[in-house]
Amino acid sequence: MSARHTARPRTTVAAAGLAALALVLGACGEEGTAENAVGEATSAVGSVAAEATSAVGGATDGGAEDPDQEFLGDIRAVGVDPEDEQDYLTRGRDVCASLDEGTGYLDVLGRYNDAHPDAPVTEAPLVVAAAVKAFCSQHLPQLGQDGGDTNEGGADGN
Repeated sequence: MSARHTARPRTTVAAAGLAALALVLGACGEEGTAENAVGEATSAVGSVAAEATSAVGGATDGGAEDPDQEFLGDIRAVGVDPEDEQDYLTRGRDVCASLDEGTGYLDVLGRYNDAHPDAPVTEAPLVVAAAVKAFCSQHLPQLGQDGGDTNEGGADGN
């Protein structure tokens, strides 16, 4: 039952990633800035990622004994290929360290994208959601926030 139950939320996260990619690619052909496209994509993916993470978290409570394997399994399930598993584990732990420091969700996404410019922009919300679920679930309420009170003193100024 749990395998069937987790398939739908993971599909939702993957669909959100594809929707965000479509937003970004659509904006590339216009005169709009890449920053606007990334902002729109991040907002769309963040909302769906929060819902999916909540659903996946509820469906898999107690399922994985090893947080590392849970994280790697979750990112694989949504289409992220962690070629270097240790690098992705570090990325996940860095997400939690940033959130522990009080960094807001959108700033964490920005830091991820800045630190990994070769990664597709749609990867950040997926990795962040999986990291929070596996390594620092106390931050689950922050996922999907539009930056309101989670960007305390955030540097984006948007």
